[in-house]
Amino acid sequence: MSRQLQIALPVFIAAGQGLVPLSSRELLRLLRALVLPPPRRDREHLLWWSTWRRRCQHHARLCHQRWHAYVYTTP
Repeated sequence: MSRQLQIALPVFIAAGQGLVPLSSRELLRLLRALVLPPPRRDREHLLWWSTWRRRCQHHARLCHQRWHAYVYTTP
């Protein structure tokens, strides 16, 4: 268990009196902030992700255009 989580948990347990229970979203946010490592943000990864995303968007656009061309030409 990380040091930050060891410090944070007793505070949440002690302050839990009179508070609403943690939602799944709030629990996930806390885990991301306190336990999970930050996402990769190096230049190579950003460029790879941008290329991959744009390639997939291009493919989706072509499929969309083909589908509409087919629908409008068939009786």
